[in-house]
Amino acid sequence: EPKPQPKMVEVCDLDDMTVKEVTEDEYNGNRERYTTDLSKCEKPAPVAECVSLSATRIGEMRFRFDARANVENGATISGYTFTVRNTPSSLPSTDPIYLNQTISTTTESASLEHTFTNLRHDTTYRVSVTVNTSEGAKTSDACKTTFKTEPEKTIVVCRLEDKVYPVTIKESEFDSSKYSKNPDDCKEDEPVMIDVCRLADMTYPVSIREEDFDPELHSKDPADCVEPEMVEVCDLTDDTVKQVTRDELNANPERYTEDLTQCDDVQVCDPETGEIITVKKSDEDDYAPVESDECKVNVCDPDTGEIITVAREDEDKYLPVDAADCQEQPEETNVTVCDPETGDIITVKESEASEYADKDSDECADEPEVKGEVTELPQTGIAQTLSGLFGLGAMTTAWYYYRAGRN
Repeated sequence: EPKPQPKMVEVCDLDDMTVKEVTEDEYNGNRERYTTDLSKCEKPAPVAECVSLSATRIGEMRFRFDARANVENGATISGYTFTVRNTPSSLPSTDPIYLNQTISTTTESASLEHTFTNLRHDTTYRVSVTVNTSEGAKTSDACKTTFKTEPEKTIVVCRLEDKVYPVTIKESEFDSSKYSKNPDDCKEDEPVMIDVCRLADMTYPVSIREEDFDPELHSKDPADCVEPEMVEVCDLTDDTVKQVTRDELNANPERYTEDLTQCDDVQVCDPETGEIITVKKSDEDDYAPVESDECKVNVCDPDTGEIITVAREDEDKYLPVDAADCQEQPEETNVTVCDPETGDIITVKESEASEYADKDSDECADEPEVKGEVTELPQTGIAQTLSGLFGLGAMTTAWYYYRAGRN
């Protein structure tokens, strides 16, 4: 009789996480390995997602895009596709795509650098990335971002049409038939300059354009502008000091002399008039020296009473030679006179006698000496007259007052 079949139990094998059937005995003997909770052996679903995207400008029109993804539970990555378009708008679906490039890789990150030639300056664009996985193409809002291009560079050029520099234009506007990046191409052809002597004011050097040279106004010989040597001279025709050229001096030796003293004023004696006069030194030889006898005269010096010789111009400072001050005087005699102030008889020069009284004048008569009572006065002159009119006492009193009045 066949053996009965063992009872089978569906279990989860925790060693290899698989669901299988084992005998009840095997299950009971291996409870650590097997479990009837089949959920223990359920595998998690594969996970694949796009995590992030960033854009970085690394040049004028060159950008780097960095993307990251995440895969789990057996999901795999095969690559990343980067797409650049205009920013979202109401534009139709034909909106141009400026970049659509796939980077093949199985890693959870990828980077793409790209130089654009079809983007506009100073404009914002949208970039997105799609991660190609075993679970399909994956993207998200985190894997979409925008970037902006820089304003277009400008350059300074020479505009050839009118030779103007500097002119600022956009780099994209540069046209070698219209512009030049060499500033020298805008320089006017410099005129040829020459140094000349300007004849109007004898100035050298004067820089002019060669095309402006006029032989009536200019000279190419610097010697034509050399200032003539000037010398200071005495002009004998008008006795003035002035400046003339050396050539003029040499050509007129009778008129000019470098001896400036010839124009100085000097005093000379005019023998025709006997006077001292002032003339120019150049005419000095036509007269006599001031000390010549022709210009001297004899005069009387009243201080000394002597006859002296002086210049005629000083004649008025003295007296004529026949003045009494210089004549010999006889020796003056002395005379006797009366000095009425003192009543004395004195001796003075005869020329002074008029200042005194005659020696016989009453002012100098001898006075009688009165002793005791006066009995009689001299009977002469006023005394005799008084005695007839008054008594003797009255006479004495009158005589006293008479003498007092004289004194």
